[in-house]
Amino acid sequence: MTISIRYKFIIGFFVIFALSVYVLNFFMSDALNKNNLEIISTDMAHLQKSSREYLKQFFLINKLSGDSFRKDGKYIVQELSRNFEVNVALYDTHGNFLYEGISNDQPFIILNNQESEILKKSGRQDLVMALNNKSAFKVNVFDRKYIVNFSYPLYINGRYYGILRFTRDYSNLYTSNLRIMRCFLIFTVMLFFFAFLFSYMLSNKIIRPIIELSTALKQVALGNYDININAKTGDEIEELTRSFQYMKDKIKEQFDTICREKEKVMKLEKTRSEFFNNVTHELKTPLTTISGYAQIIGERGFADRKFLMRAAKKIASESERLHRMVVSLIEISKKNTLIEPEPFKTVDLKPLLQALCEDMELKAGKFHMRIQDQLISLPVNGNENELKQLFINVLDNAIKYGSSHSVIRVWGTKDADFAKVEIENAVEGLDDVVLQKAFEPFYRGNTSVEEKGSSGLGLYICKTIVEEHGGTIEMTGKENRVKITIKIPLRQ
Repeated sequence: MTISIRYKFIIGFFVIFALSVYVLNFFMSDALNKNNLEIISTDMAHLQKSSREYLKQFFLINKLSGDSFRKDGKYIVQELSRNFEVNVALYDTHGNFLYEGISNDQPFIILNNQESEILKKSGRQDLVMALNNKSAFKVNVFDRKYIVNFSYPLYINGRYYGILRFTRDYSNLYTSNLRIMRCFLIFTVMLFFFAFLFSYMLSNKIIRPIIELSTALKQVALGNYDININAKTGDEIEELTRSFQYMKDKIKEQFDTICREKEKVMKLEKTRSEFFNNVTHELKTPLTTISGYAQIIGERGFADRKFLMRAAKKIASESERLHRMVVSLIEISKKNTLIEPEPFKTVDLKPLLQALCEDMELKAGKFHMRIQDQLISLPVNGNENELKQLFINVLDNAIKYGSSHSVIRVWGTKDADFAKVEIENAVEGLDDVVLQKAFEPFYRGNTSVEEKGSSGLGLYICKTIVEEHGGTIEMTGKENRVKITIKIPLRQ
C-alpha cells in the first residue's frame, strides 16, 4: 500500500509539532520551576536571617533566657507573625509542637496550641531536616494551593532554643507561571496552525501537478501519447512538466520508429530461431538411424537379407524425411517468412519408444550394451518429432556414458494425470555435481567419452522440450546407477 505525500506531510508535521511542543514545554516548565525554587530559597534565606536578628533583639530587650520557647512562645509567634506576615510555629528541641501564630489580613494574630490543618496536611521533611541541625523548606500542593514550609534550628549566642517553622502561601507565584505556560501553549498552537495552513497550501500547489504527472506517466505506459500537462507554477514543477512533455514526444517518436522496424526484426529473429531449432533438434533424429543401419550393413561378412531389407526401408524412409525437412528449412530461409509452430497432436509414447529402442539397440550393441523396455499405452498431446528427439537424446546419453556389458532399462507407466517414462542405466564413478548440473547448457560431465561435435546441449534441449509439453524431467543416482524420470501430461 502506497502512502501519499500529503498524508506523509501531515503525519510528519504533527509528529514534529508534538515533539517540539513537548520539548519546549518541558524545558520552559523546568526553567520556571527552577526560578520558583530560586525565589523561594532567596525568600527563606532572607526570612531566616531577619527572624534570627529580630529574635536576638527581642530576647535582649525582654531579657529572655532558659526555656523561652515554652514560657514565652505565644509572644514570640505573635511578634514574628506580625512583623513578617507569615504563619509561624514553634517546636521544642525535640521537635514537639508548642505554639502557632497564624497571620491573616486582620490586625490581630490567631494563636493555636495545636497544629493547624495546613501543618497537618503538609509533610514533615523540613522539620526532620531542622532536627538534624539543617535549614530546609518543602513545597506542598493541596487544595490547588502551593504552600511552602520552612524550618530551621534557632541558636542565639551558642544556645539552642528549638525550631522555628514558617508557612507561606506561594500560590500566586505558581499561578502566574501556569498562566505563562498557558499563554505560551496557545501561542504555539496558533503558530502551528498558521504554519500548517501555509505549508498545506504550498504542498497542494506542489502535489497537484505531481499527481497529474503520475497519471500522465501511467497513460504513457499504456500507450496513450496524446495526454498533455500544463502546470503554470513558475518554478521547478513547471520545468519538470516541460521536461515530461519533451520526454513524451521523444518516446512517441522512438516508438513509431520501433513499430516500423518491429515486423522486420521479428521475421529475422523467428527465421533464425526456426533454422537453429530445426537443425539442432530435427537433423539428429534421422541421421542417427541412418548412421546406425549403415554401419551394420557395411560390416564385413554381413549376410542377413531380412535385416538388410528392413534397414534399406528404414534408411529410405528417414532419408526422405530428412530431404523434406532440409528443403523446408531452405525454403524458410529463402522466403524469410514467419511460420507458426506445428500444433500438438495425439502421440502414443509406447510405439514411439519401442521403435526408438529398436533403432538405438544398434548403437548400444557397439558398446556391448542392451536396451530392455517395459511399456504401456501412454497417449499424450505433443509434437512427435520433438518427443522423438527428446528420447533419442536421453537414450544416446545412456549409451555414451553407461557402463559396458550393462542393460539400459526403459519403463513407461501412468502416474496420476501424467505419462511417466523412466530410463535407467549403470555408470562408473557417479558424481553428485553431474546430477546437479546435468540440465545446464554446455555442461559436459565426462569429457572422456565426448562424441565429435558434442556441445553439451543434449539434456538442456531435453529439458526445453519437456517444459514445452508442460512436463518435468529430473535425474537421480544411487549405487552407480542413474535414472532419468520424464513426466508429460496425459491426453485428457
